[in-house]
Amino acid sequence: MEYMIGRTVDNMREYQNLNNVKGQCITNTQYLYDTIKYNSFGKYVEFKAKAVFVIKIDNELNLTRFVTHVVLNVKDKSNDEEYIIDPSYETFSLKNKKYYDTIQSFMPFFKNMTDENKKKILKEYISLSKHADNINNGELLFADRKFYDQQADYIQKKQADYVMKQKLR
Repeated sequence: MEYMIGRTVDNMREYQNLNNVKGQCITNTQYLYDTIKYNSFGKYVEFKAKAVFVIKIDNELNLTRFVTHVVLNVKDKSNDEEYIIDPSYETFSLKNKKYYDTIQSFMPFFKNMTDENKKKILKEYISLSKHADNINNGELLFADRKFYDQQADYIQKKQADYVMKQKLR
C-alpha cells in the first residue's frame, strides 16, 4: 500500500517536472486524495488535505522564502506514525525546506516580517485551509481540470507499464 502511494507520488512529481507545472498544489493534493480514497487505501491510513507553511532557507544568499501550500497529512493506522506527503514537485524539490502545519509553529518567523507580509501570508494560509477543508468534505477542487486529467492519464500509463513489466518477468 505505501509502495503504491509512493509510486503514485513519484509519478506525479515526474509529470510535473517534465511539464514545468507550477502553482497546482490544490489540484495535486486533490488527485492524491482521490487516489488514496478510491483505491481503498483508507483501510490502512487516515488522510486529509492540510494547509501548511513552507520555509526555504538559503544560507548562501541569506534569504528566507515563505510559501503557503496544500499537502496531504497521512497517519498509518498500524503504528500511528503521522507524516506529510507533498505531491507537488515545485515545493518538494526545494532544498533546505521545512513544513509547518499550524500558525503557532510558524509564529517564530513572524518577528522578521512586515505587518503587510504577515497579513498576506495569513490570508493565503486561511484561504488554503478552507480549500483543504473542502477537499476533506468531498468537494472536487482543482484549479485546472485539464491538468488533473492529463496528470492522471500519465500516472495510469506509467503504472500500467510497470504492471506489464512485472508480468513479463
